[in-house]
Amino acid sequence: AVSAVMLIPRRSALVERRLAESGTAEGFELPGRSRLAGPGPFTRLLAFAATLAPGSFRGQELRDQLAGAGWYAADSVRIFLGSKVLLCGVGALAFAGLAFATHQPPARQALWVLLGGIAGFQLPSVVLWNRSACRRTAIRLALPDGLDLLVVCVESGLGLNAAIVRVGRELRWSCPPLS
Repeated sequence: AVSAVMLIPRRSALVERRLAESGTAEGFELPGRSRLAGPGPFTRLLAFAATLAPGSFRGQELRDQLAGAGWYAADSVRIFLGSKVLLCGVGALAFAGLAFATHQPPARQALWVLLGGIAGFQLPSVVLWNRSACRRTAIRLALPDGLDLLVVCVESGLGLNAAIVRVGRELRWSCPPLS
């Protein structure tokens, strides 16, 4: 949850809208592109935990999945992998405490620890899948309106490039992923 909060854009929609209206260079940043906090202690901890992840989790496929969910930041892969490793440990400890508190036999305690580690390790993947599915749905629902607006702009005399820019601006607040 903490790593997901770090990936959420910091500015509110009102601030983004006012920056876009004022014409500031920052206001024309693509929506959904998040800026992470500076290299604070938690970010460094996640980066260290990412080095403990198996090598098979690194690569372009993961970067593409994160981009599909709207997380384009350079550190998003490290934070994602670090959160998987960190939540694996936290889940194992939490389930170990639960098993110990309920006075389970040692074999069942080991099973609980294993299940907690697996659950913690898979939680960021579930969040990633859910976010990308919601984003795909939003794009699928807004695409007909965007195409209609594009046709209207081109028929009214705008060139294709200008029409695409215009549609991007118009859809910026209603459907940022499509914009």
